[in-house]
Amino acid sequence: MDVEYRSIGISQLEMNTGQVEGLPSNPRQWTREELDSLKKSLRETPELFQARGCIVAPHGGKFIVLGGNMRLAAATELGDSEVPCMVLPEGLPAAKMKEIVLKDNGAFGSWDMDALANEWDDLPLGDWGVKAAAQWSGHAGGWTKEGLSSKNKDVSEEYGAFVDKFKPRLTTDDCYTPPEVFDAVLAFVREHVRPVNDKDVIRPFYPGGDYENETYPPGGVVVDNPPFSILSKIVKFYISRGVPFFLFAPSLTLFSSQPVTFVIADANITYENGAVVRTGFITNMCDDLRVWLAPALGRAIAKAQKTENESLAKYNYPPELITSATISKLVARGLEWKIKGDECRFVKNVDWLKDRGKSLYGGGFLLGAGAAQARRRLEEARRRLEEEARRPSIELSENEKKIISELQ
Repeated sequence: MDVEYRSIGISQLEMNTGQVEGLPSNPRQWTREELDSLKKSLRETPELFQARGCIVAPHGGKFIVLGGNMRLAAATELGDSEVPCMVLPEGLPAAKMKEIVLKDNGAFGSWDMDALANEWDDLPLGDWGVKAAAQWSGHAGGWTKEGLSSKNKDVSEEYGAFVDKFKPRLTTDDCYTPPEVFDAVLAFVREHVRPVNDKDVIRPFYPGGDYENETYPPGGVVVDNPPFSILSKIVKFYISRGVPFFLFAPSLTLFSSQPVTFVIADANITYENGAVVRTGFITNMCDDLRVWLAPALGRAIAKAQKTENESLAKYNYPPELITSATISKLVARGLEWKIKGDECRFVKNVDWLKDRGKSLYGGGFLLGAGAAQARRRLEEARRRLEEEARRPSIELSENEKKIISELQ
């Protein structure tokens, strides 16, 4: 049998829950204590995980985990982005896959007797080292499948709910940037932020990458999509070391008190794993500029994806208070605006919302009188543009256009 050994992103792996016709879901279960023990083992001896990774089979554009579901669950809880796998060839018979599932019996966990009794009893379980099956068939009390099923029903249901927690989900940390989107962002950086050659563009955020130990040569600029869950830590790391960066960031929680520029582009980006994330950007290459409405960047991203973005709004805000979501409406109408650091102050919440038990999602900025007045003018311009967009536009016919072309 030809197999391939390689690391695969966790978002591309699915536990075996019966998706393949003829292959029941894995009859393996474990407790929280056993999973924690396995996590400890993986961290203490990662070489063993490399030597005995997950056994997977291609299915529906992803990979079904036949052996190593518990290892996958442990790696997921540990925050790993990918795991070592042995990839079986496509088209493997279901009977062969069932054999592989049962023979891959690790040291952690125990068998789900309900599943073994009802879905795996057509195989030589005892001969393959499944001790529970040997005990079942030779127990002096004459256990039956019905008895085993009843005894383990509650355990099986609890296990099913537990396994659901580890089914791959789309998260911001699995958002691999489509090349055309990255190219659009890099072109914007070159034109509006800082000229940078291809050789000087640093992209340290890849599966297995270690940004803290990456080499950052003089003249290098980080332009990349980092894991959003540790974005604040990453920004602090680069600021403390003077590394210039232009990073993707979640738009709704874009603002913070860090001395950087928050770039709002009104961009809904569809990443390669299918996740759609409203995305902004953070950079330390714009001196004292704090907030930058950049409709040109949003248009470039939309053009790269051939999509149109929708703007978000929730509350009616006074002119002196902005959030990333509220001023995205300005970007959507092509209105540019730059706010300096001495014109605004970051706030996590405001008293009006606190008194009502609500929060200012993602934080916001309080604006000085000059910036607030500028916002009023932009809001008026936005309303005019929206009114004009709602009016029907008269279109000239080809005959009328011909007449115009003949005029001097």
